[in-house]
Amino acid sequence: MKIAPRSEQILPKSLAHGSLLAARVTAKFVDAQPLYRQEQVFAREGIELSRPTMAGLLIQLGQRLTPVGEAMQRVLRQGRVIGFHSAPSRAGDVPQPVLIPADGEAPGIGPPPLFFLHSDGYAAYNALAATPQVPGPAGCWAHVRRTFVDAAQARKTPGAANEMLVLIGELYVVERSVRDPATRQAVREERSRPILDAIKAWLDTHVTRTLPKGLLGRAIAYTLGQWPLLTTFPADGHLEIDNNKAENALRPFAIGRKHWLFSGSPRGAEASALFYSLIETAKANSLEPWAYLNYLFEHLPAAKTPAAIKALLPHNLKNDDLKI
Repeated sequence: MKIAPRSEQILPKSLAHGSLLAARVTAKFVDAQPLYRQEQVFAREGIELSRPTMAGLLIQLGQRLTPVGEAMQRVLRQGRVIGFHSAPSRAGDVPQPVLIPADGEAPGIGPPPLFFLHSDGYAAYNALAATPQVPGPAGCWAHVRRTFVDAAQARKTPGAANEMLVLIGELYVVERSVRDPATRQAVREERSRPILDAIKAWLDTHVTRTLPKGLLGRAIAYTLGQWPLLTTFPADGHLEIDNNKAENALRPFAIGRKHWLFSGSPRGAEASALFYSLIETAKANSLEPWAYLNYLFEHLPAAKTPAAIKALLPHNLKNDDLKI
């Protein structure tokens, strides 16, 4: 009697099949279900699968996915959208090694291209924004709008804050009218620039008429402080008017963090960042997260070349490819 050799597994010598691992990653990082709750679910079904065991499996899996993470970083440095990176602090020097190697080039990637830095008003990004690779930092009008919404809601009757909200709304009307990057720049120059001029005039008029410590005064001060960043987006049709896409991609992490509070180790945090990058990139490419992870874990062991690994990245697949 002969037994056919078992196909190579994502975690060699482990009893955990790729589909089980995909389900555990999806449960935690898509459905915000911490490992201790997953342990309870298994226990109700009479299955003994402890939280430490699952944590160890996920850390091993994160290490096994290192080549995929490196391949994603190569794509990242050639494109416009970045993934999740784990770091022990929010210091300004954290993103620079990820986007701009210290020697100016990364092995097999070449020198970093020019890219816009799109962020909120967090001051720690100023150092990165000042590098030669960043032709211009871009601000977020959604953050500005929130400050004026707070100011408007604090009043019982419509006031000056509502005037600003109307002007900001006109900017978004232009944005909704055209999404093609090739034509958006021209449309913005024609229609958005006059609105920006009107907003600046409104700010200059009201900054001296408003109490600086009130909600409206703080909203005006914030907007004026961000003004050079807020007027960058018309210059490039690929830029968005706000960074809501990035915030929406971060929201699952923020929700999940309320459930599990922290990572148990630096390796666990690094693995979590990689899982989030894979999942959110899959979602951005309209792939069902579990189906993508299941496909990736099934096919990665056989991917022995950089080209084979790159073919497994989310933007190179469609949902029909995931039916295995």
